[in-house]
Formats: sequence, structure tokens, C-alpha cells
Amino acid sequence: MQRRTNKQIEEDNKYRQGRSNEQVESSYKALSIAICGVIALMLVYGAIELYKHCEHHYWSNDVPKENNYWIPNEADKLWLDSLYEQVKRTEDDVLELNESVNRIDRKIDEIMLRRIDYPDGTWDSIKVKPSEFKPKTDKVDGELSSMNREKLPTDE
Repeated sequence: MQRRTNKQIEEDNKYRQGRSNEQVESSYKALSIAICGVIALMLVYGAIELYKHCEHHYWSNDVPKENNYWIPNEADKLWLDSLYEQVKRTEDDVLELNESVNRIDRKIDEIMLRRIDYPDGTWDSIKVKPSEFKPKTDKVDGELSSMNREKLPTDE
């Protein structure tokens, strides 16, 4: 056997606080048993809580006896039906207005495409060549006379 010096023994005892090897080994055994016990208790507690959670959320067949649901009566149903009819009529009116606006928009586009631009910057939306329409003027006041104007091809 190897002999240990006093210095080595003192250094070993520094951490043991004067306990023997048997005391240190039994302390380690007790500590490991305590740690295993704490881990086992945590696992058991976790399993119990998991069981309670599953039982409450997933396995319960209890239906709450009190509810706050609104159950309509006949008057409520009639009111809802009339409200639905009003919404339906409004929707139909909006669709009709949309069609009218689209029709007006198309007519404006047609008029803009048919317009005739004159050199002086004015324009006209009637498709009549300037040479076909020459109104006669009254000699007195210089205005157009509806009695003396030529008949347009579109007047027939």
C-alpha cells in the first residue's frame, strides 16, 4: 500500500471537514436518494395536473346548465325578416343605380368620341359636317331664326 503524507491527508480532510470515507459515501448516497425522490415527486405531481387538465377540458361531458344564448321569438323573427327585406331592396336599388351610372358613363364616352373639334377651340357633339348645316340669320338682330333655318337630315 501506498503511504500518504500528512499534507495529502490534510488536503483531503479540508473538503471533508474531518469526516471519514464512510461518512462521505453515505452522504453522497443520501443526496442521490433525495434528488431521485424530488424528481419522482415532480413527475407524480405533473401527471396529476395533466390528468386534471385533460379531465376538465377533454373528457368532461358536462354541459353548462346556464347559457346566455339569445333565442328569438316570433316577433323577433318577423322583425329580422323585415330587416332582411329592407336590406335586399336597398341592395337591388344600389345595383340598379350602378347599372344606370354605367349606362350614363358609356353614353358620355360615346358623345366624347363623336365630338367634332373646330379650329377656334370649340367643339360639337352632333355628327353634321359644317357644310351641310348653314343657318340663316335675321337681318334685324343677327340671331338665328328658327323659322328660316334649313331642315337637317336628322329632322326627318
